[in-house]
Amino acid sequence: MKTGFLVAVAIATVCAGSPASAGLVTFDSSASASAGPLGDGATYAEAGLTFTSSLDDPNALYHWGTTQPQNADPDGATLFQNYLAEWGVDPRTGGGTFSLNSFDLADSYDEGASGPVRFHWVRAAGGGGQTTLSTDGLEGLQTFNVNLTGLSFFRLGAESVASFQMDNVRFRLDGVGVPEPSTWALMIAGFGGTGAMLRRRRTAPG
Repeated sequence: MKTGFLVAVAIATVCAGSPASAGLVTFDSSASASAGPLGDGATYAEAGLTFTSSLDDPNALYHWGTTQPQNADPDGATLFQNYLAEWGVDPRTGGGTFSLNSFDLADSYDEGASGPVRFHWVRAAGGGGQTTLSTDGLEGLQTFNVNLTGLSFFRLGAESVASFQMDNVRFRLDGVGVPEPSTWALMIAGFGGTGAMLRRRRTAPG
C-alpha cells in the first residue's frame, strides 16, 4: 500500500476581526475497534479544520483501527493518506486567518521508520514558507512545534515508504473565542454603569 500523505487544511467561516479560539483536532471521531485501515473519504472535517485530498476517492484518507498495531494513537485515531497524490487547498471560507501551534506525527505503520515530511504554509497577508521535517525513528507520536500565525492554510506531504500519520493538530481560529482586552473593558464599563443605575434607583426617595 502506498502511503504518501499531504494534508490541506481549511478553516470554517468565523467573524473576522474578533479574538482567537483554541482548537484541537484528534481524529478520534472516526475511531473504531475494527481491523484497519478504514477509509475516511477524500475529506475529513473536525473542530473547524477540513483536511482535503485532491484525489476524489472514497479511500483517499484512512485511519487505523484502535486494535491495529500500526495505530500510533491506540486509544483513538490518527489520519493518513492511502495513495501518492497531489492535494488541493480549500481556502478558509469568508477569509480570515488562524494560528498553527503544533501537530503530532508518526510513520504510517508506527514502526519507528524515519523519513522526510514536507511542510508548506501560506499566510493570508501574503508570503509563507516551507521546510522539511523528519520523524525521529521511534515508535509513537512525535510533536512538532511550529508556532505560526496569520495562516490561510498549510500542507504536509511525503512520497517515500516512511510516510506518516498525523494526530493532535493544535491551532487557534482567529475571529471567535474570548473577547480581546478592549472588548472586556467596554463590557466591564457597561456592567459598572448598569450597577450604578441600580444603586441610584434603590436610594432614590419614594
